[in-house]
Amino acid sequence: MIFDEMMTDTVFIEDLDGNRSKTLKTRFGGDKITIFDGSIDIDDNYTVIQTLPNGKEIRYIITDYQFNNRFHDINEHYVINIEKETKHKSKTSQKPLHTYNINNSNIQFGDGNTQNIINFFEDMVEKIQSSDSTELEKKEAKNLLKSFISNPIIASILGGATSAIIGLL
Repeated sequence: MIFDEMMTDTVFIEDLDGNRSKTLKTRFGGDKITIFDGSIDIDDNYTVIQTLPNGKEIRYIITDYQFNNRFHDINEHYVINIEKETKHKSKTSQKPLHTYNINNSNIQFGDGNTQNIINFFEDMVEKIQSSDSTELEKKEAKNLLKSFISNPIIASILGGATSAIIGLL
């Protein structure tokens, strides 16, 4: 094949179950590699493993790939977009957005909704204050609300809004 001399790096492809392919030749440079073997099993999120001379392995995640059929003297091959595993994990391991809907309040708990949460609790405190209940009942209601917000699980969901909400009480 005409590109054999350029393929100086050795890799394996690892599937999602941890099974490794045969040894493959390629050339690293940038965020793409080319493998001149149309028989390999490849898919998005599979891992390309580069073995260094010292035995260390560098892992890359396949983010996209394209198969090209044989064309004249160029064998069938894959052009593979890769991203270093550590960089890929930092992008994909961001904390998930959890949403909690409370009926009749139009509140949604989740990232980016801090103002909605604070508005909801401001409204709740106002309604407690303006209710026809006794001062003792109002104080008890606000203490229950404060106890609810101070719960470690609830506080972790509310995040930075927790201290602002407790300040309302």
